[in-house]
Amino acid sequence: MGEKIMVNIKIIQGGREIGGNCIRIEDKDRILVFDQGIRFSIFRRFFTRNIEPLGIPELRELRIIPSEKVFEDIDSIYITHFHLDHLGLLQNLPVKTKIKVPSIRIFNLFEKWFRFSSSWLKYVPPRYSIQIDEVSLMKSDENNVMAIPVKHSVYPSYGYIYFGSDETIFYTGDFRLTSILDEQYDLKLYESTMIEYFEDNRDIRIDSLIVEGTNFGQITTPMDIRIIRTLIKNMLDEMIIIAVHPLEFELILLMIMELKKLGKNIVIACERLAEILDEYAKQLPEIQRELENTFILIDMVTKGVIFNSIDVSSIEDDPSRYAIIVDIKRIINYLRLFDIEKFSLGSPIIMLTSEPFE
Repeated sequence: MGEKIMVNIKIIQGGREIGGNCIRIEDKDRILVFDQGIRFSIFRRFFTRNIEPLGIPELRELRIIPSEKVFEDIDSIYITHFHLDHLGLLQNLPVKTKIKVPSIRIFNLFEKWFRFSSSWLKYVPPRYSIQIDEVSLMKSDENNVMAIPVKHSVYPSYGYIYFGSDETIFYTGDFRLTSILDEQYDLKLYESTMIEYFEDNRDIRIDSLIVEGTNFGQITTPMDIRIIRTLIKNMLDEMIIIAVHPLEFELILLMIMELKKLGKNIVIACERLAEILDEYAKQLPEIQRELENTFILIDMVTKGVIFNSIDVSSIEDDPSRYAIIVDIKRIINYLRLFDIEKFSLGSPIIMLTSEPFE
């Protein structure tokens, strides 16, 4: 008679689709869940900006988010990063669930953005009874789970190793093999990632590998930084508007560095962008130095600890001196502030995302 297998892996969501990941690990003495993302591939079939879900029960019924059964008797849920196709709707979780997140400080900021939303995104923040803790970096926690840094557009992002009773499991989360940043910042942000970890710890045996393949599993054509540089150089006589998601830290930092090299004054025209860059600057001195002499647009941003301030009228005096970085979902609100007659009809808007098919 064969030996009884203790660890059972259930891929609840994320197989044969982009994002929406949810993995349940059942061991003899604990049950864990890794990610509980929104399945946007299904969400888009039913909902638009004008048609919103009625609530959590409807989303469960349509299998857009995991069912209640997925979370029965779990000890903890581990979130790899803060994209909604991995974080999901935290109000879907049972009362008193323990959640492990990559960064408490970034999580608190992210939660604040959605807490008082008038849309279905109000279900992103958890109930007040839920316990939030930060993951244990490069060491096993009380559940024998170790967080390993991975390179991704959202910072920080982690994969998780679970040292089970009879099996060791590694779930990569969403990751890239290389960063879009140059080597200087790559090394500052990622002193050690999963590649270096496994090279330095060859004695660790992984029995089951669960790989998220968003950034390399499909045929995609990401825009090379050389192409972006060429585009920007051809637009230097105009005000340039960069529209990007506030969580796309690597992409935002890359744009700031490239535009500064080309002599543009950088203006942050979104509260969320200013808040998250402030937070990163507190944690990473190199980022604070890079953001020196960057402006916030006081017509749209009420605070920014590390930034200088500028208003719309000052930009209108000489638009070609500036590059504006704005939330990709709030670009219309930004454009309404300006007197369009003062701008050349050729002023470009570059909309960027590092996530394929987003």
